Amino acid sequence: MAVDPNEVARFKNALAKLSPAEIRRRLDGSIIVRPWKRSLAEAEGGRRDREGRAGQERSRIDAENIRQRGKAIARHVWLLVAAAIVAAVALIWNLFPR
Repeated sequence: MAVDPNEVARFKNALAKLSPAEIRRRLDGSIIVRPWKRSLAEAEGGRRDREGRAGQERSRIDAENIRQRGKAIARHVWLLVAAAIVAAVALIWNLFPR
């Protein structure tokens, strides 16, 4: 039996408005029973899960990069402070004879 393209488009639009949890609930509760609708819903749920995991991974990597950049900046600042202290001590040592 051929599926009406308009009905497929309407179902895809309806899926787009649902959250991944709602799609999963409807699949688990056997609310979506037609085979072509189930396959579309399962594919959409899987795609959203993959996108969610990829987004979380990107966020984790971005957060790690920000932490590493912060640590590098802190190291450079402490190195600059240490060099300033050494320069101040050397200047004081040379300006005030013993």
